[in-house]
Amino acid sequence: MNRKQKALVLRLAGCMCIAAGCGQTAKTEEKPPEALPEEESGEEEVRSAPQLLIQRENFDKYEQDTDRWLLHMEYDVPEVSGDGYEAVSEGVRKWSGERVQELQELAEQYAGYAEEEAASPDAYGDYYQYSIFEDVKPARADKYVISMLELNSEYTGGAHGSYGYTGITFDSGSGQILELEDILTDSGEFRAAAIEYITEKLQEQYGDGLISGYEEAVKDIWTRNEGPNWYLDAAGITFIFNPYEIGPYSMGAVYVTAPYTEFASYIKAGYAGMSDSGTAKIPENETVALPENTAQGDQPAQLRVYQKTEEEYGDGPVYVELGDSAAEAGNFARMGDAYLLKKEDGRSFVILDADYASDDFVTFVYELTDGTLQERDRLEGVSLQDGTVNTETLTLRMHLDVLGTYSSLMNYTIGEDGRLVQGEEFFRIQPDDTGQKMLITVRELPVVIEGKETVLPKGTRLYITGTDNEGTGVLHNEDTQTDGEIRYTRGDKGEDTWTIYIDGIPDYEYFETIPYAG
Repeated sequence: MNRKQKALVLRLAGCMCIAAGCGQTAKTEEKPPEALPEEESGEEEVRSAPQLLIQRENFDKYEQDTDRWLLHMEYDVPEVSGDGYEAVSEGVRKWSGERVQELQELAEQYAGYAEEEAASPDAYGDYYQYSIFEDVKPARADKYVISMLELNSEYTGGAHGSYGYTGITFDSGSGQILELEDILTDSGEFRAAAIEYITEKLQEQYGDGLISGYEEAVKDIWTRNEGPNWYLDAAGITFIFNPYEIGPYSMGAVYVTAPYTEFASYIKAGYAGMSDSGTAKIPENETVALPENTAQGDQPAQLRVYQKTEEEYGDGPVYVELGDSAAEAGNFARMGDAYLLKKEDGRSFVILDADYASDDFVTFVYELTDGTLQERDRLEGVSLQDGTVNTETLTLRMHLDVLGTYSSLMNYTIGEDGRLVQGEEFFRIQPDDTGQKMLITVRELPVVIEGKETVLPKGTRLYITGTDNEGTGVLHNEDTQTDGEIRYTRGDKGEDTWTIYIDGIPDYEYFETIPYAG
């Protein structure tokens, strides 16, 4: 079943879950090499890590004349760059291009359904919204593999939407998509050991919450056409079970990691752990074994990131542990993502974020040095959500309240002192094609165009596309298709600190509405 067929089944079946693993592109006829090039030569190949970049794109079906927002779609486009990674760059580009084409065709089809239902006498409100979200998260990127976790989420009416996760892994040398057996020395023995391990872990973590016969469901993942649903991360081979596969929808997606340490004898060298430089996702509460060359002194160390809560839902402290060294990030509503970053200069870092509540994130940077953890930086309001972590550049998200409420992206590098250094002057605000964040002036608006002060007339339609978050907003004039800047100041007393002023006048007096959240 391809991704397009899967989506059609979803719509017909209502809230049924997306089958795990659907939509993986078939691998090419050429098989990956049995041994990596460096193993054949007996020499360790010195090579920089590949850079995995992810660009967010939007598609909207919005009728200006009827003010109906029929469909909103967001999808990620991954790209790989770096010397020596031309093959995998092309492999990822080809896979992503085919996937985007399917998504665009599906969006047009769903927009048609939404238009029909919006025109129905039984339609609720003056618009009918469908949505499609396709998110890609980096899982591991080094000289051996590019591994990613893809989320397919759709809402087409009903009590809740449907979603499913899919793992996809490329060989960094050949650029081919890897099947599980491609990275194993003995797939039969691995299968038996993994089934036993996964079954035990599921029982430990979920117990009576599992469906009756979940053991058979674990065995069956090896017999279905698309095979197991998996990806590689910092700790091991992580298997995905989507909603309804082993538990109810309320259980959500379930992950079980088969650790490299326990299953190393079944995994080909190179695939069984990160190389000396690269990035990889750290699964929560899973132990990551670090080699001696990871700035840990003479002995290997074990790394673990987890949150400790007394109840199933509730705040709790987030911890990072490295051997006998531990750091408490703070008390949060939930832990977000965590990554191990091993730079080419030999330094290693843990990058993680945690959420106080309602997207109120904090991002932490810890350096792993001499067997201890050292907190190097802490950025309030910044998260790894929608971003990427690379050895050269980290792209992080920040929530901004500047002439409206926006989600923005900023590139950072890690400085010599381990702190995050902002790489650009302006935060990039994600585009909006629906008109929901369009600003329409109700009076003359002071702006700067091409370095000269001027005014935009009443009735001008514009978007905010960037800001330095200090006093300058970048605008795009939708009427003239030109760009400029708005200079602003913030209030400095009490509740007035939330007010933004343009030429001494509150911003809300310049526009019909301002899209502030909350």
